[in-house]
Parts: sequence; C-alpha cells; structure tokens
Amino acid sequence: MAIPFLVDTDCAFDDWLALAYLIQCPQVDLKAVTIAATGEAHVGAGVDTALRILQLRDMNTPVSSGRTSPLKGNHRFPLFVRLAMDTRLGVGLPKAKRSRSPQNSQALLTDVIRRSPEKVTLLTLAPLTNIAEVLAASPELADKIEMIYMMGGALNVPGNLAEMLPGTKNRFAEWNIYVDYYAADVILRSGAPVTLIPLDATNQVPLTTSFYTRLVYQPQTPAADFVMRVVKRLKMLSGQRTLTLWDLVAAAIATHPEIAQFETRQLRVEQADGVTIGRVVEDKSCRPVRVCTAVDQTAVELIVLNTLNGYVSDRVPVQEDYQSTS
Repeated sequence: MAIPFLVDTDCAFDDWLALAYLIQCPQVDLKAVTIAATGEAHVGAGVDTALRILQLRDMNTPVSSGRTSPLKGNHRFPLFVRLAMDTRLGVGLPKAKRSRSPQNSQALLTDVIRRSPEKVTLLTLAPLTNIAEVLAASPELADKIEMIYMMGGALNVPGNLAEMLPGTKNRFAEWNIYVDYYAADVILRSGAPVTLIPLDATNQVPLTTSFYTRLVYQPQTPAADFVMRVVKRLKMLSGQRTLTLWDLVAAAIATHPEIAQFETRQLRVEQADGVTIGRVVEDKSCRPVRVCTAVDQTAVELIVLNTLNGYVSDRVPVQEDYQSTS
C-alpha cells in the first residue's frame, strides 16, 4: 500500500532528481508538493519546475509556495545560484498545463495532514520554513505525522557553506538548516518524529562514474530521461569535481529506510550570530530524533535506477544491464 507522502522542496538540481524519482515510486502516494521559497529557486520558477516534473507522469498533485523570507534572520542562497536553478541549468521540460494551488504552503500542508485518514510522511529537501510554520500554528498535527525525513545538517563532517560562499568562516553549517536556522530548531523541538539525513550520510553516495553511466544509459521513462539530461548537464558543468546528489539520496532513504543505519540523538540548532550559527549540535535537554549515520551506496543506486526506469518485477537491475555504450 502506498504511503501518503508530502514533499517540501526548493527545486534545486538534486530536488529535481528526487522529485522525478518519487513520481515513479510505487511506495509513494504523493499528496502535495510545497515550494520553500527561502531556498534555491525563486518562488515562481520553483512552482513552475515542480509542475513540469509532475507532468511527466500526468499527475494532479497540488503545488503551492510559502513565504520568501526565513522565520528569523536574513540568510539566503547567493543570487547566481538561485538564477541557475530558476533556469533549470538550461535543461528543458514541456510547459506545465496546470497552475499552482490557490492555497499557500501552510494552508495546503495543514489541510492535507489534518484530512488524511492515515499518518503522513514528509520529506523536506529545503530550508524548513514551511514545515515550521505549520507545526508552530497547529502543534497537534505532529501526532498525525508518521515521520519527517529532513535532509540537512552536518554532525561529524564539515558543512557545505564554503561551496557557494568561499569566504565564509562558518565551516559547520549545512545550507538547508543555515538559511532558516530557527525553523529547523522548531522542527527538532516540535515532538513530531524526525529522521535527520545529514551530510554525514548523503556524502557516502557520490555520483561515481559507474552510477553516472548507468543513469544516462537508455532511460526507459520520461522521468528517467529527464534525470539523464540533468546529470549530463551537471557532469559537463562540474568537470572533474565530485558531485553529490543529496536530495536524491534522502528520497531513497525515505522510501526505503531499510538501506540505512540510524542512531538516536538529542539535537538542537545553534541560533547565536557567529561562525557556528546553523550548526546542529547535541544537547541532552532536547527531544530525541533519529539520525541517519550510514547508507548502502549500492542499494541506493540500484533502487534509484530500478524506480526511474519503471521496473515492476521483483528483479533488481544489476550493473550488466547498464553497460556503457561508449
């Protein structure tokens, strides 16, 4: 039986791949997609991209957007990054036939969670602004959430701010949590069940040459074809730099938690201005959350390939199915 599923995304390149994977995933009953407008794509472009990806499967899932500023502070992604995500790095998609939902993200998420006869699963791939607004306004909804899978944070590895802000002295924070550090802390303290998927885990699944070759070899569905074109563009733009598809890894873990290992931690987010703002730290006075500490790279790759290409049998594809044509 498919899981009632909500996705909160800022429509960056790894979000596109995660959403393409999720629309192909038989375990997922996608009830809503909300755009975190505090994230990488600007709000209009983010909504448009999400609608276009959903159209690859002719899905009528509602898409809405939230506020454009963090709940606290003024952190934001660099403009050059946002503009690149707005244009989808030049990767084309057919124009969307549908429009965004008339509800904003807070209203849509609240309605879907409240009306669902089953507990819902949330996957957050962006700053936590939208989700924090929902739980702050309606804390009782935490009891109707099966799990919030949160891609964010860095516990025992460096943060990733320097990848876009080379001059930063903050070597601890990860972007999704840094941009709206207060919202992330609200989620960790909300009482809702949370699984944090930090850089510690997602960094374990880089885009290897083998995985790249199999992703681009003979896509079998429109979603797989879109992923193929995105990863080709990423490979061209990145040169020899190692790529990590953070949100795609998080989506695979959220739909197949058996491929990962977890520990329970008590965590909060640093709020004070300075070089550690946005850092996720342990605090024994805080609520326990589940943290993903390890993930099976081979399992992620095979699940993603299998799902994107629409395999419905029990047979999982093996490497020989994706030999390079070069």
